[in-house]
Amino acid sequence: METITAFGDSVLKGVIYEDDHYKVAESSFQKICEESFGITVENKARFGSTITKGESILERNLNLIRVILEKKDYARYLCSDGIHPNVKGHKLIADAITAHVRRKNIEFS
Repeated sequence: METITAFGDSVLKGVIYEDDHYKVAESSFQKICEESFGITVENKARFGSTITKGESILERNLNLIRVILEKKDYARYLCSDGIHPNVKGHKLIADAITAHVRRKNIEFS
């Protein structure tokens, strides 16, 4: 089975905010993709791995981001912290990755 290493932040780690605390989702998009593609993902993502510039851009555009979320109903895919995807959000991400991989005929082997 092919192993792929992934680096990123808490979103890639599969973190959700539930019951007033953060935890890694049992059905994160990483796990869904592993099952869909028959691969193993060595997840090196870490909660809080951010860059200063990205954070400042997010802060400057927070109102715009919230408006887009409300208009496009993306909020239903986020935890109550407004940042991390919930279980439905992880499925949405996995579905998008799966569709892209299949559309591009990418094979893991």
